[in-house]
Amino acid sequence: MLYAGTQHGFYYSYDDGTTWHSLSLNLPDVQISDIWVEDTDLVIATHGRSFYVLDDIGPLRQFNAQFGSTSDVFLFAPEDAIRSYRNAQIKYFVKKPAQNAMIEVIDPKGTVVRTFRSGVALLGSSTRNRADCLVIDYKMAELDGLELVIRLRRLHVSTPIILITGYPDENISAKASSAGVRHVLLKPNLEGNLVDCVRKAIDMPSSAGQP
Repeated sequence: MLYAGTQHGFYYSYDDGTTWHSLSLNLPDVQISDIWVEDTDLVIATHGRSFYVLDDIGPLRQFNAQFGSTSDVFLFAPEDAIRSYRNAQIKYFVKKPAQNAMIEVIDPKGTVVRTFRSGVALLGSSTRNRADCLVIDYKMAELDGLELVIRLRRLHVSTPIILITGYPDENISAKASSAGVRHVLLKPNLEGNLVDCVRKAIDMPSSAGQP
């Protein structure tokens, strides 16, 4: 992957400089004076108009000329997960907005070991009450996390629920508890806390899914 800063923008090339593509995104019209790549983060300096960081360019490194001709869904190869540094992440691209989505993680024998569903898919799933614990993001594209919890409780889903959020406010704990959430965790420091909370939620007796 090659990068080039110009007087009026920023560009990248995935074919050794044969073709170049704009990566200016929402940058103002400024000169790019310096470029630094640190692991999966890209940093540029403008020497007068601040500096900018584009985090997680891992998917960009897998881009190529055949990408546009792929199917409607493209699954990126996962990066190495490093404890206390970078959690395991599943990244994908869809050409059109998806109404719902489900991702299954399988082991080498083909056995499903983990399932991830969008909020809409979870509401319509016949197995929504069979999980040991549900981890729900407060901010989702198609449905608010707390609204999803409320709707699940109305469907008599008693499974323990953990809410994760990067947008806390002073009332989030009270709102979550009222909706039937067992624990609220803040991003990005989730790794150890999330595992502990899931274990506690599974071991703790539940009363209709209420904390």
